[in-house]
Amino acid sequence: MIAQHKVPTVVVGMVRFYPPNLRFMRQALGYDMRSHFAADAREERASLHFSTAETAYYYTKIRQLCATYGLRFSTCYIGNDATGESFQRCQPLWSNRADCCDAVGNVQAFQTTCASLQRSAYIPLTQVAPGA
Repeated sequence: MIAQHKVPTVVVGMVRFYPPNLRFMRQALGYDMRSHFAADAREERASLHFSTAETAYYYTKIRQLCATYGLRFSTCYIGNDATGESFQRCQPLWSNRADCCDAVGNVQAFQTTCASLQRSAYIPLTQVAPGA
């Protein structure tokens, strides 16, 4: 269906659900998002999220579907891990390895991205959100 609408790029991201988010979503959607996770994952993690292996699996499968339908593919890493390691880990999957949002060169107003920042310019998440 996405390909039928001639969407040039699919940007996929994995989320991290904390208890307040889950309560809000349950009220808004009428069902519990935790049903998508195994019982042991629901009990052992402070937040519900997919493991690195699960994330890689889903990203790879979705990228294959994008290739089948002639769509460009990228991943959104924001908020998926406190270290930012998923940015580098997922970069080989992107159609445009210089831009995780695939906007530079495709959307006229975009001339640069956070990918162009030097890693030394990053502010550790623990300074912004202690306990993250």
